[in-house]
Amino acid sequence: MDLVSFLSLSIIVRLLVANFLKGKI
Repeated sequence: MDLVSFLSLSIIVRLLVANFLKGKI
């Protein structure tokens, strides 16, 4: 797994977690 795909994956996960937390509050 190269660095670019890892960074994009972490950004996608962070956005999903942010949307999930925003929906729970």
